Amino acid sequence: MANYILPIPGVGDDATAPAAPVPTSSLSINLNGWLSRIGAALAAYHGYKRNGSIGWALAWGAAGAFAPIITNAIGFAQGYSKPKGAP
Repeated sequence: MANYILPIPGVGDDATAPAAPVPTSSLSINLNGWLSRIGAALAAYHGYKRNGSIGWALAWGAAGAFAPIITNAIGFAQGYSKPKGAP
């Protein structure tokens, strides 16, 4: 019993074997890229117009690139590109 080795997938010799590629559609990858770019641009514009600061534009742009839908939804809820404190 002391010499028995439990075969665990991904451990030992088979750990260096290349993983099977995950099938993805090039269309979905392309759409995700464009959604991220457009989201970043819209959010950066909103961040600059709302706060008047390049730093806020960069922060909003980064958030828009990583989470374009929620970031821009927040921006539109705040009144897209309206300065802070404006009616």
